[in-house]
Amino acid sequence: MDRKPKKEDLESKKEPCENPDCVKSGELRCSRCKCSYYCSKECQQLCWKTHKKTCKKETDFLDRDDWLPDNSYDMDDKSYRLSSMLDLSGIGHSILPQYHLEYSKKYPSDRYGFGLLRDNYTSNQLQAFTKATGNYDLLFANYGRWKQVLLKRWCFFSEELLDYIMSDPAPGSIYEDHHFLKHGQPYGYLKSDAASSKKTYQSLRNTAVHAHSFERGKCYVSIGFVDLHHILMANITGEEGLVEWHGYDSSKICVARAKLVLELISSELCSTQQILQVWFSSFISSGAQRAVENACKHLATKENDPEMRLIFKFWAKNKISKDYARIKVRKKLGIASMDVLKRLANTRDRVDYANYILTGEVFIEDTNEEIVGNSSMFTLPEKFEDHEKCEENIFHTVDLEEVQCGRNLFESLEEYLTEKLNILKESIQKFLLVISLHAEHLDENQFETLEEIKELNPHRIDWSNLPDYMRIKDFFSMAKLCSVSNTEHTFHLLNWYSKVFGASLFDYLPPYPDTECFIDTHGRTRMLYMVLEREFMDLVERDIGQIDLFKTDPKLLDIINTSERALSDRYFGMYVDFMFKNVTVKRCKSEPEPYSPFSRTNIQGNVRFVFEDEK
Repeated sequence: MDRKPKKEDLESKKEPCENPDCVKSGELRCSRCKCSYYCSKECQQLCWKTHKKTCKKETDFLDRDDWLPDNSYDMDDKSYRLSSMLDLSGIGHSILPQYHLEYSKKYPSDRYGFGLLRDNYTSNQLQAFTKATGNYDLLFANYGRWKQVLLKRWCFFSEELLDYIMSDPAPGSIYEDHHFLKHGQPYGYLKSDAASSKKTYQSLRNTAVHAHSFERGKCYVSIGFVDLHHILMANITGEEGLVEWHGYDSSKICVARAKLVLELISSELCSTQQILQVWFSSFISSGAQRAVENACKHLATKENDPEMRLIFKFWAKNKISKDYARIKVRKKLGIASMDVLKRLANTRDRVDYANYILTGEVFIEDTNEEIVGNSSMFTLPEKFEDHEKCEENIFHTVDLEEVQCGRNLFESLEEYLTEKLNILKESIQKFLLVISLHAEHLDENQFETLEEIKELNPHRIDWSNLPDYMRIKDFFSMAKLCSVSNTEHTFHLLNWYSKVFGASLFDYLPPYPDTECFIDTHGRTRMLYMVLEREFMDLVERDIGQIDLFKTDPKLLDIINTSERALSDRYFGMYVDFMFKNVTVKRCKSEPEPYSPFSRTNIQGNVRFVFEDEK
């Protein structure tokens, strides 16, 4: 008979409480299995019905082949038994690093983190095994039923769309009747549960910012800037004058965070390392926390916007534990972030990266101070309770070509960002760079604001991926309204492929509504994939082949992401030509984003252009 644990079964320690509904620290450990922690006897008793099924006497659970993690990503027991057989046979170990075990050796008490990594390892192991058997129909089936796949691939579904797909259009054709080409696309569409009323927001950019130049005496504008990474990556050139940079973002949370970081850069409140913590890390030192409090108090006294003033006052008073921050990070952790682990070449980088994605911790190893949670990254006043932070990753915003990757990924990253931040601090303190931040929504109807931007005489305007969410003609109308002669415009696209037939491998698989599946009847799609895989490996060698920290084994490649990246090289230019078919420009350049193992998406494309002067 199962017995309820007694109070003497608990030993003192401090870890997140095992109760999923509790956010407190767990200071009591079950002395029977020595793996689960609770904040109180009440929480332990609430969890006992579930915990008793796995609670065993202390053992090295990392050596057990039958250990089943709590979060199985919808895989059934049969999948785990097959995975155990593959473990015993050694299949996959020669090409797939056992990053879950590597992590557990350094962080043996983090059982939940181990479980997440074990789930991901098992998924990759089964995918590699299925791919090796040549059963591509099963691989295609893993992405869901055909209607679900088409909804995700095209960002909407209709009978007219199905008729278009079944009409066998030529690869590279633009589906001009696409709903979002006619009406624009709601921001964040399909990023979260459609039934949720939460508004997602970012505290970090989620696409790479490449090195660029700011010429002294010129003005630069960034629309949808999210954070200050755009100016962090800038090299200031020229002999005279100052650089003006104006950032616009519709999210007051993003603007408030940017103002906080700018205040820390402009003042002497904390060190460069502590600024990096506040900017990028979920954990910060107590010294950085004091700097945040003082900076927010000062910002609250001079802020005119009442909602941002409320945010600053809240951050000045609010403190969170690192356990609370860790829970917030793990709730948003996606499979794609963990998949990077199989592409890292050495154990130390895999362990450090696993710890980063499981905790959000970065740039705090050398501090001797107490570590707390970063309140500016995770907490907001009650007025913003309908806002929800999305998953974020510092490597989404980093251009790997710029980082001089040495023997260790994180040391190289910290060295690079420290150097760039020190240069930025010097430029601000010497008044070479003047920064203005604006919390404003921009669209083609904001004539007054667009005219204000035009009066700045902007040399270059970066639009982020705003064209993804607008009708094409509306975007160019807006860009025209704030342009002067020779204003250069830059933007990137993430959703273009949802309008181009042939940009996804699923376009070469006719759906079978009767079976609700995609079936590669004659093996032609598999043959096409093999060609695309070779093209993908060529571009990987071109873009990161010189960086020893990464490895890419074709046996571990996801067939959809791999093929979409290769197809982007074929068809992105066609979509750009479609965009500009009614626009007169002096010059226009477009290219797919260079490959990075950390990229949030494989189909990003970048565009820069200058309007033809009006006669």
